[in-house]
Amino acid sequence: MNALVPAQKGHRLWIPFVVAAVIAVGIAATVLTPELDRNFKSWGVSALSLLGGLLLVLWFLLLSRYSGRARLAVAGLLVLAGFGVSRTVRVDGTMDGTGLPKLAWAWTRPAERHFSAPSVVPVAEVAKVEGAMDVPQFYGPQRNGVVQNAALARDWQSQAPKELWRQTIGEGWSAFAVLGGRAYTQEQRGDEEMTTCYELATGKPLWSHAIKARFSQWQGGTGPRATPTVESGRVYSYGGTGVLTCLDGVTGEAVWSREVLKENNLPNIEWGVSASPWCMMIL
Repeated sequence: MNALVPAQKGHRLWIPFVVAAVIAVGIAATVLTPELDRNFKSWGVSALSLLGGLLLVLWFLLLSRYSGRARLAVAGLLVLAGFGVSRTVRVDGTMDGTGLPKLAWAWTRPAERHFSAPSVVPVAEVAKVEGAMDVPQFYGPQRNGVVQNAALARDWQSQAPKELWRQTIGEGWSAFAVLGGRAYTQEQRGDEEMTTCYELATGKPLWSHAIKARFSQWQGGTGPRATPTVESGRVYSYGGTGVLTCLDGVTGEAVWSREVLKENNLPNIEWGVSASPWCMMIL
């Protein structure tokens, strides 16, 4: 009689073990590859972990041979958990610059940094910085990322760089354009997008020009993206919402302003307008 009773079917437990092993090898290879930057490693580990979890769920629901009632109960719990997370959790920026979403409770206020307008001290002449190189546009004078005759110490343990000054500025991704002892950048302060000028020798704010504009994206953060361009005594800035502005390089007074996206009936891109004003000038 026992010979006529079919053997009990197994749950194919070798499948989750194989999945776990393959995912572990993939994560280890991602973490230990020196050519990959931190951002890519973080996304790679997260993607592999999610893939492993998805494969385990599919194994349990479709291939494990557990009872239909057990599989249905787990599927229901997963749906309820997903629904609950979508209603109680929101994305609040990124984690430590890795690009991965930082989660927060839906009922909490978004984390924002608040900056008041800089206290400017306009001057006719600025102090000169010996050996300072003019960089009037993004990526250098020739737009090739090359700095000529840079005298940099190779050993910062024995020859550590000396901090000359420190200045708090608003949010954004703009670098600095430097010309004649003045440093120009863009920054976000509250609901105002600003083009600002600082004295290169001291870091003191010399002038600021503000417009009512604000761009924010969960992964890229808040503020303008582009670096100003300085040409023939004028500063050209291109904000995150597509406002192109021309300012006097010494006083900061507006010469003209154009809403490029609005005038051409164009939507903004996901990351916000990030192009150098130089591209707009040559067009």
